[in-house]
Amino acid sequence: MKRIIWLVLHVSVLARAVSSAEVPLRQRAIDVLILENDTRLLGVSLSPPKSRETRFLMRGAWLQDNAPNLMATIKEQATKANSIEQESALIGMLSSYVQKFRTNHPDNAEHAGYLQERLDGLLSAGKLPVEQAVPDVVILRLASTQIRRQLRQSDHVRRLAGLAILNQFDDCEKLSQADLQVQLQKVGLSQLRQDLPGESHPSQVADDKAENLARQQFVRILLDADRIFGSTCRLILQSGQYLKNDQSSAVDLQQLTAQMLTGQIQSQLQDLLNEGGGTLGPAAPQKPVAGKLSSLLNPVAAAIADREHANVVEVTQMQMNPSAGSASVLIDVYYRLPGETSWKLTIQVTGAATSRDISVAQKQRIANDPQVQQITQLFGGLGSSGADLTKAISIGACVETAQTRAAEKLTQALKAGLPNNSQAGISVVEAAVSDVPVEDEKPRDR
Repeated sequence: MKRIIWLVLHVSVLARAVSSAEVPLRQRAIDVLILENDTRLLGVSLSPPKSRETRFLMRGAWLQDNAPNLMATIKEQATKANSIEQESALIGMLSSYVQKFRTNHPDNAEHAGYLQERLDGLLSAGKLPVEQAVPDVVILRLASTQIRRQLRQSDHVRRLAGLAILNQFDDCEKLSQADLQVQLQKVGLSQLRQDLPGESHPSQVADDKAENLARQQFVRILLDADRIFGSTCRLILQSGQYLKNDQSSAVDLQQLTAQMLTGQIQSQLQDLLNEGGGTLGPAAPQKPVAGKLSSLLNPVAAAIADREHANVVEVTQMQMNPSAGSASVLIDVYYRLPGETSWKLTIQVTGAATSRDISVAQKQRIANDPQVQQITQLFGGLGSSGADLTKAISIGACVETAQTRAAEKLTQALKAGLPNNSQAGISVVEAAVSDVPVEDEKPRDR
């Protein structure tokens, strides 16, 4: 009996040892940098191989645990950079605008106060203490001479690691490539932050480009304020026509679902008549292709916006793929500064969803809509199968979910456009460190 108990305990200990064994570095998804002072960093390289300067993406929590001295140096460098930013063109633009706005619009104190808050946030950015909270994401810039050796994964694997870091997956630095891919698939790509920071950096941008970047941020700040305090003209581009979107989003989506189901029925009738040699007028117009709009707002839509004295214009397009059970929604936001005559495309976001993203209750709510029930009767009169109707309602639910996700991305894009060291809802700190400090203790993650 004692021998049996001993064997069970022994097997249990061995199992725990195997399960807790470290995944070899080459089997993980992250890149590895080994610096000249023996500091080892785990993250994702954002720069091409053999670059003179490497930008290295890391989770702030991992860096704080494994290289606290380096983290303190990075925060100090970031604070100095923010102090310099106080002299930037963006602050000058916004400061001048706020003053003029207060003078020209004395009755819009709340609007002016909102803009002042944005300006105050910029002015105080360089006054944050070094002991500020650990950022979610750190981008460390290092000269090639500071790096002794590096292990780079394939581009696909590094992409997975970058997504895990941006989306704050705990201990993603320790996971194997296969395990990390499984975790990402469980969340779903449409639910993840996917915008990895680009390879360029403001320090590498010419002065004229820096001015343009400041102006882009300035426009987004004004756009954000006008969406809150001004008037937004919301349009739906469907089959080449601009439809007013005046109702609540839930009502609109149900109406659009009914319209889309009607379109599918018309398409089926067209196919039936064509097969029999008949015709039903001209072919239905093709769906608009996402991302192909001009940088200037269509004159028809601009006329609608001008009649409404709008401050912002949002144009929504939808695309459906019934065979794949998926849908996507594109939202284009147009804006024009005071004194300008043309509406310019400022933000473009896309939301996507598949049948796996929708619930039974969501489909039932759409099926219960009076307009959809009328379509249901028409389907039955045509002798269409219940599967066709179920698929159509499912696609309508996908459109709902896709539009919700697109709207969330739009909110993130507006806030991320503000220079507040954040990107899509996460805090990001970037700094160049010329002298990497030696750590007091060995890293916890070897």
